[in-house]
Amino acid sequence: MRVLVGVEDTEGARTALRWAAGFAQASGASLTVAEAWQYPSVPIFADERDYAGVETMDERAVESARSIVSSVLGEAALDTAGLDIEYRALRGPAATAIRQAAAESRTDLIVVGARSASPLDRRLLGSVSRSVAEDATCPVAVVPADLADTDGPIVVGVDGSEHARRALDWAAGAAKLSGSEVVLVHGFGPYGAELPPEALADDKEHGEHLVAEYRDLLEAQGVAHRSVVRVHDARSLLERVGEEEGARMVVVGARGTGKLAAMLLGSVASYLVLNLKRPTVIVHRER
Repeated sequence: MRVLVGVEDTEGARTALRWAAGFAQASGASLTVAEAWQYPSVPIFADERDYAGVETMDERAVESARSIVSSVLGEAALDTAGLDIEYRALRGPAATAIRQAAAESRTDLIVVGARSASPLDRRLLGSVSRSVAEDATCPVAVVPADLADTDGPIVVGVDGSEHARRALDWAAGAAKLSGSEVVLVHGFGPYGAELPPEALADDKEHGEHLVAEYRDLLEAQGVAHRSVVRVHDARSLLERVGEEEGARMVVVGARGTGKLAAMLLGSVASYLVLNLKRPTVIVHRER
């Protein structure tokens, strides 16, 4: 597995790096630490002689990435972690450069940081994180800046759809590599709604049936698993289970090929990215 994390000198990026390194170490993945740079589009009060050449700028970006890794992980930890780290300088706007680098190297997971210091910051997410999460061609983990330790299972939202199956397949592969347990979560019906008992019974039976199919798939792959089927809005149920379990990550499939911001308002993926205090992994359809 190949993991790429974009870094800069911010708390969100540092937390994303810390999580990416931990996941790479647990799963035996290679880790690419990348920092993007670009010349200002309109130089202000600057002499052209002040601008270093492209190769020099690349070197500065790589050294900056090395410095961030050293400060976040520590030299002693790096010596004993056994991480396979590659440092890369990316040229151009960060979001575009990260997506292109991931596509070229056939990355299995991009990791980006998200703002989460306040409700407003969480809603803003950050242009780089949002753009990567919306348009990447591989799974993207969005890591909140205030993330606590995450040694729990991998939580996966399932609903019988094709995008949920993609999420499950990716999560199963990650679980096998990292030795993690998978918790399947299926919520049906709006939480608190007064539905007829027969409707609830039918929905619960349907949910148990589709979750049983997913359990069979995990069983065949030798992945430890549990399931939660509950009358509850799927978005808030995934958030609740993720927090209760101290989840390593919560994995969901992106619907269709549309952008995250253009999905149905309140979609599961966008809700989790903006509200969950655990890493949210969004699994896209291959394009």
